[in-house]
Amino acid sequence: MNTSFTNEELRDSATRTLRERRRQLRRERQIRTLKVSWQVLLLGGIVGGVIWGVTRPDWTISKPQQVSIVGNQSLTEGAVRNMLGLRYPASLLQIEPQALNAKLLSQGSVVKATVHRELMPPRLYIQIRDRLPVAVVDRTINNKVTKGLLDETGQWLPLTSYRLKADQVPNLRLISSQSCPGWSELYRAIQQSPVQISEVNCQDPLHLTLATEIGMVQIGEFDRTKIYKQLQRAHELRDWQQSTSLKNAIVDLENPQSPKLQEIGGKSAVPITSDTKPPVQIR
Repeated sequence: MNTSFTNEELRDSATRTLRERRRQLRRERQIRTLKVSWQVLLLGGIVGGVIWGVTRPDWTISKPQQVSIVGNQSLTEGAVRNMLGLRYPASLLQIEPQALNAKLLSQGSVVKATVHRELMPPRLYIQIRDRLPVAVVDRTINNKVTKGLLDETGQWLPLTSYRLKADQVPNLRLISSQSCPGWSELYRAIQQSPVQISEVNCQDPLHLTLATEIGMVQIGEFDRTKIYKQLQRAHELRDWQQSTSLKNAIVDLENPQSPKLQEIGGKSAVPITSDTKPPVQIR
C-alpha cells in the first residue's frame, strides 16, 4: 500500500490545519472579550448599586428620632445627639461609627460609647455610659457665676446636658473659682465621713472650708494624710457642738490634734475644750 503523500495533499492538509488554528484563536478571543464584557458589566453594576444605595432615601438618616440612644442615666438624648454633630439628612453608608465614637468620648460627659449602623430599618444605634454628677458647682470666673455639675473625678459637666429627677440632684455643693485640688480623694473622704457634709468651699484652696452638721469647719489646704483624721475629729466634736451655737464661728481643724474656735471674720482663735464657748454673735 502506498502511504506517500503528494505535494498537493500536503498543502491541503497544512491549509486545513491553519484554518482550524485560526478558528480556535478566534473563539478564544471571543471568549476573552465576553469575559471582559461581563467583568465590566459586573463592576458597573456594583458601582451603580453603591451609588444607588448611598443616595437611596431608605438608607438615609433624615431625622433625630432615627438615632437610638441607650445606656444614658443622666445625660439627655438631645445632649447626646448634639454631641454627634450630624446634619440631616445624612447617608447611613457615609457615616463613620468610629469617628462618631471618638467625638462622643471627646466631650467629657461620656465615659464609654459604642456606635452601630443598622440598615433595616435605617438608624444609628448608640450605647453610652455617661458620667454621673456627684456635686452641684457654683464656679466664679471674672465675677461671673456659672452653675454646673461635677463627677467624682473632677470632670466639669454642663448642667443643661443633664436631666435630673429630684432624687438625682447631688446633695453636695462645691463653691470654687477654679478646679479644686485633690477633689477625687476629697470626695472619697466625704463619702466615708462620719460627719455629714453639705458644702465644700474651695475658692481659696489653701483654706478649704466645709459646711458640716456641726457648723463651718476649716481644714486648710487639702492633705490626704490628714483629711480622715480631720473628719473624725469633727465627728468627735458633735457632743460639744450640741450645747453650743456656731452661727458666727468656725471650727479650725487644720491641725486635728489641736482644734480651735474662731470668730467668722476674726483673726484670733482659741483652743476648743469642754468649756469653750463661741464668741458673742456679731450684730
